[in-house]
Amino acid sequence: KATMVYVTHDQIEAMTLATRIAVMNHGEIQQFADPDTVYNRPANLFVARFMGSPPMNTLPARVVVHDDRLWAVLGDGSVELPLPSTTRAGAYRDRQVILGIRPECIAEHNRRFEDGATLVDGAVEMTEPTGAETIVLLRLGGHEVLGRVAPDIKITRGDVARFAVDTRRLCLFDSETATLI
Repeated sequence: KATMVYVTHDQIEAMTLATRIAVMNHGEIQQFADPDTVYNRPANLFVARFMGSPPMNTLPARVVVHDDRLWAVLGDGSVELPLPSTTRAGAYRDRQVILGIRPECIAEHNRRFEDGATLVDGAVEMTEPTGAETIVLLRLGGHEVLGRVAPDIKITRGDVARFAVDTRRLCLFDSETATLI
């Protein structure tokens, strides 16, 4: 029951040992929270891009309203993702934001996410088998993003494949301040 301060650059050590993590950049605390919050609700783009391997995908998007629901329109407008009902993005309607999505939230089209998923088509630019999973570099909305698929999924460079996106875990960042919305 002792309080300890442990300094590490190893994210896995920090995530597994800590009850609270302080993420620092140039000597300034960027976020101080429990590991789940730091990973899933990063305070700003620095934390989003720093935590995770591979790190969170971040790409430009515009917030729009369709059928009384908020959506993120990615880059070239070819991909629209519904925003979680808990989002506070209403004030960003018709404005540019930065969309953040973890690679594990982009998976093979038949992956069962808890509340369903949004299906999107993406052009595969690279695959990297790692044994337990395959990392896929694909294009969504004109931007490169990383996804994680099961190791037995057979896709190769040049394929246009369907992917499931777990939109419950999307993060939006203010494009001017880089802070979480």
